[in-house]
Amino acid sequence: VNVLINTTSSDAGLIKKIIHLKNNYTHIPSDKTFSINNAFFVCHNELKAFDNKCYNRRIFIFTDCDKPFLDEDDRILSLQRAKDLIESEIVIELFPMNLTSDELF
Repeated sequence: VNVLINTTSSDAGLIKKIIHLKNNYTHIPSDKTFSINNAFFVCHNELKAFDNKCYNRRIFIFTDCDKPFLDEDDRILSLQRAKDLIESEIVIELFPMNLTSDELF
C-alpha cells in the first residue's frame, strides 16, 4: 500500500503534485504477492480518524490484478473488510489498468 498524496485539502499545489505524479509515474513490477485484505486493513486504520461529516473518505485502487486474493480464506476476509469499509462510509473505487480486451476480468 502506497500513500502517494494525502488529499485532506486541495489547492493549486496539490493539483500540481498530482499532475507531476501522473506524468512521471512508472509501474515497477514486483515478484512479491500482497493481498487486497492488507490494503483494506491499512486504509481502514488510516481513514477511521477522519470524520465522515467533514471529509469525503475514499480509497482509489489502481490495479492490473484480477485475483487479489491469496486463497479462499483470504477472499472471505477481504470481502468482510470491504463490507466494513462500506459500513464506515468509506467509498472504494476501482480503476483497472493495463488490460487488453481478452484479459478483462
